[in-house]
Amino acid sequence: MKRNFILGMITGVAAGAAAALAVDKVTKEIKSDLQDHVFPSPEGKNVVTLTCGTSATAKGLTYIRIFATADDKETCKLVAFAKKNEEYINGEWLDNDNFKLLIGKGKLKQRCDVSFDGDEISANLYFSNETEKK
Repeated sequence: MKRNFILGMITGVAAGAAAALAVDKVTKEIKSDLQDHVFPSPEGKNVVTLTCGTSATAKGLTYIRIFATADDKETCKLVAFAKKNEEYINGEWLDNDNFKLLIGKGKLKQRCDVSFDGDEISANLYFSNETEKK
């Protein structure tokens, strides 16, 4: 019984160390690949800044950070992860106060809607099966 316990403990420690090393490697890959994409509104009053970085080790896992800024004051931050890289990120302003971001390719996409409504800025992230219209 004691032998099985010791063997289990050694296996658990080894598995935990391997997982920690893998997470560290993915984190370093994402940090080294960070790129900013800035989307100013048509009037220039509002800005959405998208920062993303991809890990090849994690099969294209992409870290996405969205900052919504009005009048040079950062007011809203949202962080998400996607399976595809930035080639599949499409952002556009619907008008001066509403920004739409589609993440992914295929029928099911992650969608982020940012709304600049008066003094309040909100960002909502959800899944959508919306197709792009070009």
